[in-house]
This record gives sequence, structure tokens and C-alpha cells, in this order.
Amino acid sequence: MKLQSTKLIPYAWGLAAIWIVLGTIVMAISLAWNIQRQHNETIQLATLEAKTVYEKDIIYHKWATEHKGVFVPITKETRPNPYLANIQGSNITTTTGERLTLINPEYMIRQVYGMQNKEFGPIEHITSLDPKRPGNAADPWEKKALQSFEKGKKIAVSVEKINGAPYLRYMRPMITEQGCLKCHAVQGYKVGDIRGGISVSIPMAPLLVIARAHNLSTYSVHITFWILGLTGIILGMYWLTLTIREREKNENRIRSIIDNMFDGLITLDQEHIIKSFNPAAVRLFGYKPEEVIGKSIYTLFRLPEKYLQQVDD
Repeated sequence: MKLQSTKLIPYAWGLAAIWIVLGTIVMAISLAWNIQRQHNETIQLATLEAKTVYEKDIIYHKWATEHKGVFVPITKETRPNPYLANIQGSNITTTTGERLTLINPEYMIRQVYGMQNKEFGPIEHITSLDPKRPGNAADPWEKKALQSFEKGKKIAVSVEKINGAPYLRYMRPMITEQGCLKCHAVQGYKVGDIRGGISVSIPMAPLLVIARAHNLSTYSVHITFWILGLTGIILGMYWLTLTIREREKNENRIRSIIDNMFDGLITLDQEHIIKSFNPAAVRLFGYKPEEVIGKSIYTLFRLPEKYLQQVDD
């Protein structure tokens, strides 16, 4: 009778397939989590940089506001501000004949922005829904942020495209202080009003280069582990298949020898239950194998105690 050990092989391969699917799912989840974590860290880093730039600008603005502006020499780059023409004494001449003009906080910050934007990456902009100067008009993103500030929102952050390149845009409101009224009282602002905001745009390109390098490393690690795991499972199943087939081959060889013996051969377990019954035993006792296998040896005959003891030993 041919043994059915090879029936285990399809089940084993099915189990291996389940492990491969589960392993692939785990690797995919891990990969997605790591990629998302890197993305979040990139956004957090850009946001921190934008916040630092914003807070620096606020310090500049606060200093200039507390001093109600500063007087600087009139040059080609620094012309009298036409939006301060209503302020008496906005342009003066020193006793030495040098002509000075008043630089209000916004004008000062705007000039600083011009210098920084030429040298560094961040783009900074003071804007308002009701600007005195057309150059301070809000773009669509800034306008939406300013409108949200009027509804109580404190900060606006998102990744947007500027001239086709990705930037993290960060904006917070500017609150009217007493020193601001010198220039902006004519617009109807009062202390505590939101009169605009400072937006900071951080170029994402340098940060994305770093993120892509990290993601490439993450992909490589996960793919390597997945291939190693897949290879291990396949090689293990190949070895198991060979082992099962070799075992079946040996068992069939032994079974063939037993079946062709001239002497009756009965195998028992420790409880004296018949496990096999060769053809010679069939001829000897007259029972078919299915009639006795699984039953006690006492079904056939009663052995003396000393023989049972020998079987147990």
C-alpha cells in the first residue's frame, strides 16, 4: 500500500504562500510607515525653519515699532516712503545738511527681506487684506490665511507650489500695537486688531533631496529583507519537499519488503494495538487488514503474559 506523505506537500506550500503574503503585507506596512514618518519629519523641519524666520522678523518689527521707526540717509535704494507723507517730520535735514527719511517697521522689514531673499532661500512677505502699498497685496494663499485669522485661526501651514517649485508656506497674524497706529490709524485700526500677517515660504527642494536619499535607503533595506525572507521560505520548502519525498520513498521500500515477506508480520504499538498486518498475516489468520488494524492483538489470540512482557520491552 502506497503511503500518502506527499499529500502534505501542497498544504505545506499553501502555508508557505500564506507566510509570504503576510510577510509582504508586514513589509509594505513598515515601508509605508517609514516613508510617511520621513515625510512628516521633513514637514516638521521646514515648519521649524519657517517659525524661526518668522520669530526673527517679529523681533525686528517689534524693535522698530517700539522706536516708532528710524531715520536713515536718503539714497538710491532708500527713497522717502510716499505712504508716510501724511506724517509730519517724516523727512528731515540734519544740521550738517544730510537728508534723512523715516523708515517705518514695514519698510525696514521689507528692505531686510529684499537682502535676505537674494542671499538665502526663504521668501518673506508682509501682507494685508487692506494694504496701503500695492506690493503688500496678498496672493490667493495668503488671502485665505488672512481670512482664517479673522475667524480665530492662529497659524496657517501647508506645502504649495511657487513658480513650479514646492515650498512650505507658513503664516501668522500681525496684531496692531500702539506703535503701529502712527502709520495705520488712518485705516481705522485699533490696538489688538489683526491688520495683516507675515508669510514665510521655505524652499522644500534641499529637504526633499535628503528625504529622497533616506527613502531610497529605506526601500533598499525593506526589499533586501523581503528577498531574504522569500528566499528562506522557498529554500526551506524545497528542502521539506525533498525530505518528505525521500521519507516516503524509504517507507514504501520498507512497506514493499514487509508486504512480500513469506512470514506473517504484525506491528503493535505500546498498547498492543495492531498498526500493520502484512499479506502473509492475512493468509495465516484469515482477517483482512481493515478488520484488525486499530484493534487489540487480543482480537486474534491471547498471548501468554511472558510474551506480552517481551513485546513491551
